[in-house]
Amino acid sequence: MAISDSLVMKDPNWATAHLGQLHYYWLEKDDAKLKEVYDMAMGKLKGASLAEQYMIKSYNPAKGSDTRGNQRMALLHAPNDPMIRTWYAWGEKDFDVAIDILQKGLNRLPDNTGLNNMIAYKYMSNGDMDKAEKHFKLNTMSNPNMANGHDSYGDFLLEQGDKTGAKASFMKAFKLDSNFTVSKEKADKIEE
Repeated sequence: MAISDSLVMKDPNWATAHLGQLHYYWLEKDDAKLKEVYDMAMGKLKGASLAEQYMIKSYNPAKGSDTRGNQRMALLHAPNDPMIRTWYAWGEKDFDVAIDILQKGLNRLPDNTGLNNMIAYKYMSNGDMDKAEKHFKLNTMSNPNMANGHDSYGDFLLEQGDKTGAKASFMKAFKLDSNFTVSKEKADKIEE
């Protein structure tokens, strides 16, 4: 959100600068703010690439909007964009399809934090803890100063029953970025 806010301030006419805000309000289920930001971004689409247009349209808060279809079109128009691959795979219900989408991105960008994080969660949710751990560790080693990677690795360690390691990982995330209060909250909930 902070990055998105700063991008909007630097270039108030750039529609894609709003993506972080859109995603934040979508995750928070804040329909009023989502609609407000969506309308602002939609009003700035002139000159945006087709991939940008479809990605922004995927956040349409209207009932019955075609989120997956718009994400699919964004991926079609920017197949090498790791962010689009990550978000498309996140919503993909078919495990094999999601892994294929993410692996193709990782073949080009093996240390990309978004792709590694998402594939690790997909493997974890499918019960392949060895592959999940490989990608969570790769993510924290390749991007040691990214709070989200340490937070995600904490989720993995907690799932494995390693409360001490999980707490340490959550606190590392919080120390790297004090805005990552969710990590501190997770650490505080752990009873060793």
